[in-house]
Amino acid sequence: MALSAAVRAVVTAVSGLVLVVGLALLVWAVTPASGSSPVPVLRGGVAAFAAGNLLPVIIGEFVLTLPPLLLTVLFAGLLGAGAVRGRVAPQGLVEETVAALLAAVCYAAVVVLAVVLVGPPGAVRISDSWRVAALALAATIVGTLVRGHAWRMLWRDRVVGWLQVGVRCGAAGACALVTVGAAVLILALALSFGEATALAGVAAPTAGDGFGMALLGLAFLPNAVIAAAGFATGVGFGVGPGTYSPLVVNESELPAVPLLAAVPNSAGVPLPGLLFVLGPLAVGVLMGAAAARRLDTRLDRMLAAILGAVLAGGLMAGLAVVAAGGVQGSVWAHLGVPPGLFAAAVAVELALPALAVAGVAGWSKVPWRRAAADGDTVTSEHDADADESAEAAATGPEVDEATEEAVATGSVDEAAAVEHGDGSAAPTVTAVAVPSRTLDPGRAWLYRRFSVAARAHLLARQSETEADPSD
Repeated sequence: MALSAAVRAVVTAVSGLVLVVGLALLVWAVTPASGSSPVPVLRGGVAAFAAGNLLPVIIGEFVLTLPPLLLTVLFAGLLGAGAVRGRVAPQGLVEETVAALLAAVCYAAVVVLAVVLVGPPGAVRISDSWRVAALALAATIVGTLVRGHAWRMLWRDRVVGWLQVGVRCGAAGACALVTVGAAVLILALALSFGEATALAGVAAPTAGDGFGMALLGLAFLPNAVIAAAGFATGVGFGVGPGTYSPLVVNESELPAVPLLAAVPNSAGVPLPGLLFVLGPLAVGVLMGAAAARRLDTRLDRMLAAILGAVLAGGLMAGLAVVAAGGVQGSVWAHLGVPPGLFAAAVAVELALPALAVAGVAGWSKVPWRRAAADGDTVTSEHDADADESAEAAATGPEVDEATEEAVATGSVDEAAAVEHGDGSAAPTVTAVAVPSRTLDPGRAWLYRRFSVAARAHLLARQSETEADPSD
């Protein structure tokens, strides 16, 4: 089982290398000025493959540490999707864990060997191999938790409801913030379209050069989305010595890349553009509404909202770390969003509206916390009354062991039929057994209560039959 995961990881690494090298050959074919030999272009494609796997690439006296995040997302997505899925999938916690670890190790080994053996000499340092290993491990862990069966069932069965909802809200909140960043970037590119076109005409005058510049912009487009998300939260981003935020802009010289035409200038940001600062607040409102819809008590809702906001801040900070970088040895040594400030801003901006919505939704109709009753939990007075009725009915004499076992385990559809004194059969009790592991932890108590009620009904009928003197 684990061997198949390793094979899929190797295939993923080789496929990514072939894809990037193929695009490099396509650029060479449409660009006559690139030379008559494709070997330098092939080596450049291998270097781009290394950069997409978070390996710093040495180019002369410069070191490129800014990853083309589109390639990184593509490689990580393919690796995570194939970690625990396939024709022969791992079974159980141990097999899924071993498969994820082995897939990460095999992928990292293939990437490093390919770059060292086929790439430009001295383009990467072996000491930086931990970066691609960390990327591969993160991808396989996420893929195992999301697509694996054993770990996913363990998460559903053993983790409390508010924690599950909080994690889901945090992941959804991070995705929503990325969407907000994409919307900000689209608006900025639309407003600076003329400047971007003029810059592209200067930097890439021929059709082949324009094609290569377009591929370059696509490769670094997710980096720009993360920077725009940082801008929307008010933290802003930096390009070399320059800093750019909704309120303060300190300009600096920018590279001749059309994608950077979206960077605001010293004139500041127009007032309509500042409306995107409300995006994170709207995301927080949606997170609070999601927690209120899925949880039954106010305390659980607020805990889920806080957890979701903190987790979203951590996820966005992680994306900021991965998307940041630069060209060491130049004035653009660092480009990106400061991760620490980004995490704090996201957590606060999401937590405040999420807590407000989660705490207010339902108002007095929603209890603060569950009331305990005999080791189980109830969520309303209605459920508590049902519990008391079941316990009162359960005070009758014991039934025979076979019937009790049938009702308790649910191994039969009809437990028993007890006759009345006139010979007529009493209503049969149907015991329904629903495995609690297939249910949401917040709902499993309902099915346990149903089993208690069915047992109490049978005991009551047995008591009535024994008390009847005509029997």
